[in-house]
Amino acid sequence: MILDADSEARRRYILVRNPEEAKRDALKREKIVKEVERRLEELKQLDGQPQRKAACALRSHSVYGRCIRPTKTGKLMLDKAKIRTEAQFDGKFFVSTSCFGLSAEDVVFGYKQLSETERVFRDMKHLIDIRPVRHRLPDRIKAHVLLCWLGMLLILVAEQETDHRCTMAI
Repeated sequence: MILDADSEARRRYILVRNPEEAKRDALKREKIVKEVERRLEELKQLDGQPQRKAACALRSHSVYGRCIRPTKTGKLMLDKAKIRTEAQFDGKFFVSTSCFGLSAEDVVFGYKQLSETERVFRDMKHLIDIRPVRHRLPDRIKAHVLLCWLGMLLILVAEQETDHRCTMAI
């Protein structure tokens, strides 16, 4: 599902919902909630100073800290309202563009192609183990970019022909 909204700043925001990604997000959140519940049970078994340190560590954790809240007495508990709120965003993301001439589907498709292009370049640089190259002459810079593009194209063609993602180092 794609929703499209215009704003005064001449930016276009497209809300995209991916059902497969929504399932992955729900499973990931479920694992996080189970881990937070396990850690909260461990906290109940601790007394004194170790409990305070463990509680502070859990509350300040970048992932687990989002799922908990302190009670009036200072104890930590699972924040079910926040978990339900986060569940509403499963599989959804925004794409922002200043292009008003394309359909929402085309903008999202272009964004996904950009992600794929970045992945291929990242993989190519890693697989071939390319070191930083510093060219001074404009012709050499253009040649380097062209060779990288041809390498990316070769990897994409090989992946499409074999239905297999290239992951081995060369």
